[in-house]
Amino acid sequence: MVGKHFILDVFECDERSISFVKSIQELCNNLVKVLELKKVEEAYKQFQPVGVTGILLLEESHLSIHTWPEKRYVALDIFSCKSFDTSKVEDLVIQCFQTKILKPTLIDRG
Repeated sequence: MVGKHFILDVFECDERSISFVKSIQELCNNLVKVLELKKVEEAYKQFQPVGVTGILLLEESHLSIHTWPEKRYVALDIFSCKSFDTSKVEDLVIQCFQTKILKPTLIDRG
């Protein structure tokens, strides 16, 4: 195995919390910090009128996020060759998006 791929489907999110780059970027950088990962680069796309796509290139691999405020849904992926605590990811997502409806999937890669 070379790493873990954590896929998190998030439902019933607060629409405003997932609509704009600022809050999504804040969550992504908090995840990197809490999981003790190393960010290389980041890029975000603001859709009009709302919705965000973001990707962070990590030394350990990547983090990506896609939001659909009109559906109150977020797709979040973290792939890392460094082990990390998925419960920390879930806790931050619940706090940031004001939801408790998560569908986590953890895949061993390699």
